[in-house]
Amino acid sequence: MIITGFFPLFALLLMWSLSSPKNWLKATIVCATFQAASPFLLVAAGRFIGMTPAYLMLAVGFFHVFNLVVKDVRASGGERLVAMRFPKEIWALLLFSMYAVLCAVLAPKVFAGDVKIMSPREGISVSAGLLPLRFGMGNVFQSVYIVFNFLLCFFAFFILSKQKASVKDVIKGCELAVWLIVLVGAYQMVAFSVGLYWPSEIINSNAGGAQSFDQFANGVKRVSATFVEPSVMAMHSIGLLGLMIVAKRHRLLIGGLALMLLLTSSTTAIVGCVLLFATYLFLSFKKIDLELFRRITVVIVGGTLMAVLLLAFDTLFFDGQYLEKVFLNKLSSNSGVARSQADFHAVGLLFETYGIGVGVGSNRASSWLANTLASNGLFGIIFLVITFACVIRILGKSASDNDKAISVTVLGMLIGAMISVPDLAMPFMWLLLGVCIAISQTLSNQGANDAIALSPAT
Repeated sequence: MIITGFFPLFALLLMWSLSSPKNWLKATIVCATFQAASPFLLVAAGRFIGMTPAYLMLAVGFFHVFNLVVKDVRASGGERLVAMRFPKEIWALLLFSMYAVLCAVLAPKVFAGDVKIMSPREGISVSAGLLPLRFGMGNVFQSVYIVFNFLLCFFAFFILSKQKASVKDVIKGCELAVWLIVLVGAYQMVAFSVGLYWPSEIINSNAGGAQSFDQFANGVKRVSATFVEPSVMAMHSIGLLGLMIVAKRHRLLIGGLALMLLLTSSTTAIVGCVLLFATYLFLSFKKIDLELFRRITVVIVGGTLMAVLLLAFDTLFFDGQYLEKVFLNKLSSNSGVARSQADFHAVGLLFETYGIGVGVGSNRASSWLANTLASNGLFGIIFLVITFACVIRILGKSASDNDKAISVTVLGMLIGAMISVPDLAMPFMWLLLGVCIAISQTLSNQGANDAIALSPAT
């Protein structure tokens, strides 16, 4: 085992998380922000194996949940635990996880020789050739991530449902994440522009996966901050920008995050933000207060101003080629064509396997939806739709800005993933999904209590 430069920071976060369930949530959110890091590396068969630090926090999460269960048993003889009802979203996610793991084990054996896949190790390139489907270690690793995602979601749900942490605590953790992204992203931009030291051995210490922190677009540095690549940073930042606006946080921090999003030079950032805010306005149109409307207007005006400044910068220094190459011609570029081909091939696998899927870790796609369809088939998608429905329910029913802010964050991350991030290993999103499920259950319970209160006495 090799200890990385990230280990000291991880040790501090680990100790912080041990102090209470709510601090575990905050520390895990910070760990999820350091998505490109790993506190240690294992060496097997000449390859490095790292682990996203948020998943390592599951051990502490289990400790807190187990402690809460023991306290319930001692206080009520187990009656509270038996009486606890888990919402349908938890059961749907459990069924998804079970199906995904079973499919990862059996599908490569059932369809071996009949289906051609794009190897996840080879990157996105249909022209590189398709390989016969077969079971491999990729299926094992991705199955483990599926289980970890469920546990993160369940632990977050359980802690909030037991009122050992609040939505405000989660938002504070997310605000810490935004500060990290803005400060590290700003330093990265300066460091690569003037030749300063970049601590890749700390921030990008997970040598077990691809690290693309040194990407440039037409000579301009693409910001990735604490994530493995700019598109992944954009996917997370879309949701966090929505959270900062809906929760009415500090304007300067909102502007900093918006600027970092723009500096990712990612089409995901532009398209994702437009889709997120259009969806939010559609679902919450009748419930938007004047203050929130004013903030959204400020963001739109600020975004327009930044776009004008970027256009002027592009015209002066790049003769109008930067925006054209990075954004406008993205789909027709070699990268855009390869991504489209990968997604079309992934969707085709759904039909070739009769809706069953080839199993997680078998095939490479360009977007989350295409990858999920190819890997987990129709059953997997149905289970996930049931699970993520709580996100929409909160936007339609909750009167709390904080509740809506968490929901918008998950929705934004999901939209970003559907555009250009195929990975299921996104601990930030799955943790906040558990918070959404807890919020949704609270809203359902309140609705039931109101219905009882309004019913005529007998």
